Amino acid sequence: MLALQEYNYIELEDVIRRLGSEEFEDIVRDRVILLESVKVVKARYMEAFAMRNYKKRITRVYINLTNRCNSDCVYCFASAQRTGADLDYNMVLEALPKVFANCGKKISICFFGGEPTLKFDLIRQIVSYIEKEFSEFDVSYDMVTNGIELSRDKMCFVKDKFNKLTVSIDGGYEYMLNSRVRDRKKLDMLYENVREACKIFDRTSIRATITEKTTNIVDSYTFFKNLGAKNIRFKPVSGCSEEAYMIRDWRYVFEQMRQLAKVVETDISSGTVRLVFPFSMYMNQFKRHCTKITGCNMNIVTIGQKGDIYPCYRFADDRDFVLDPGQDKWGEKIPLNLVDDKSECARCWCRYICGGGCYADSLYYMGDWKQTYRSHCGYIRESIKLSLYMYKNIEERHEENSK
Repeated sequence: MLALQEYNYIELEDVIRRLGSEEFEDIVRDRVILLESVKVVKARYMEAFAMRNYKKRITRVYINLTNRCNSDCVYCFASAQRTGADLDYNMVLEALPKVFANCGKKISICFFGGEPTLKFDLIRQIVSYIEKEFSEFDVSYDMVTNGIELSRDKMCFVKDKFNKLTVSIDGGYEYMLNSRVRDRKKLDMLYENVREACKIFDRTSIRATITEKTTNIVDSYTFFKNLGAKNIRFKPVSGCSEEAYMIRDWRYVFEQMRQLAKVVETDISSGTVRLVFPFSMYMNQFKRHCTKITGCNMNIVTIGQKGDIYPCYRFADDRDFVLDPGQDKWGEKIPLNLVDDKSECARCWCRYICGGGCYADSLYYMGDWKQTYRSHCGYIRESIKLSLYMYKNIEERHEENSK
């Protein structure tokens, strides 16, 4: 893979020192693409794209149960459209048959919002309805919640019915109190709920959005581990560049990522944690030799609060993007475009691993599908480089321990 491959447990800083930063970037850009040549990876990407476009089967459904929320996240893309609308059960009964008519045998359903636990009785109704009416499908369930209303009885239902659970927490006490929950008693209850959730259901995941005030992701990672989480996800915030919550000091974030990679590599090897995104996602791609294609306009849909169907949850209740899966008019709403169709992406060495980013980010913040949302590009490239070394080192540790 690299000239230094003979050395066990390669440290990224050591490689850069030995090769020089410019030569290292050249090697990563030109030779280390999913551990194979660019030509091979592009062929695999095109094959996967053609197959998914040909089959066009829904495999992932988001159900936006409510527009209401009991938290106040400064960066929430839905906060400007907070209407207080709830999804009605009769709307679900009308929408789900259309969705299942365009599904394969396996489908995952995510309860979303707003805050989905505010409509937990509706979750129970929907699960019961699907079990009765669509028993021939292999259906898995999950939910994204802020954790405030995640009581023990709800967690028992989650453990019994769900495949995974994601709790959105961005950091420690000070940040959450000032930027999200703003109520000390409520925040204490939230953290206690998360501790209990991690004990009751081992597929509980913490998802953290990195903002200008939460760039110390090493501290956040340690905090999440202490809550009991074994699955942890980090993702940089999306938004317009002038917003106060947008990340300014990316150099500090990259240094934090390098420190985090060292800790995560050890923790994954020892079993202290199971998955840490984005590292685990890219390492899984390396292991499976697979590329990444956006699910928007491919295999993902969202049921909005009015029962209409949309390409993904970011477009929910935007009337310009209402879909009719049975009429196969998806391309009229969101034109398909390969990552090579984006002029900036086409020049990037990691485009087939990245997939080109989020459609909604490109449209809402750049004004065009084919424009690259550049805010996340450096983060993705740094994540892929670090993941490559973590993958190699973890695999070698595993081989040595197996002897």
